[in-house]
Amino acid sequence: MPKIFENEFDLLSEQIALKLFISVSKKKLYTIKLPKFELDYLIHDGKEIICFLEIKCNNCGWVSFPYKIISMIKMEKMKKYSHIAPAFIAFMHLDGILAYIDCTKAKGEIKMGGRNSPRDGALNDIEKIMCVNRSLFKTIKRHE
Repeated sequence: MPKIFENEFDLLSEQIALKLFISVSKKKLYTIKLPKFELDYLIHDGKEIICFLEIKCNNCGWVSFPYKIISMIKMEKMKKYSHIAPAFIAFMHLDGILAYIDCTKAKGEIKMGGRNSPRDGALNDIEKIMCVNRSLFKTIKRHE
């Protein structure tokens, strides 16, 4: 079983990101936390699935880097789920900006990459990744 690296701050940030993501909808939405090592959430309106969502919490601001890094393992999972309903990945940033993209719209250079210093017990801190330009993302600003 892979080691879990999420801490309390990450889990709180994930909840903020989730609420921000669903706040743009005009209808009442509900969420279901999906099993570990899949995507994070299924979002539905009580009748049908609206979308799937993977959330990443970044320890930087939105404009800190010209691109966002997406694990190709997650991309493959999102593409699998996107046959059922749209699948999004969202990045929550320290400056309160949530950036998100539909996995079918994510395009970029694919290469090996990841953490400069892999963590003990991490199976995929260095892996195949996609570098997606920030200009392809939609953003939502968190209101204090």
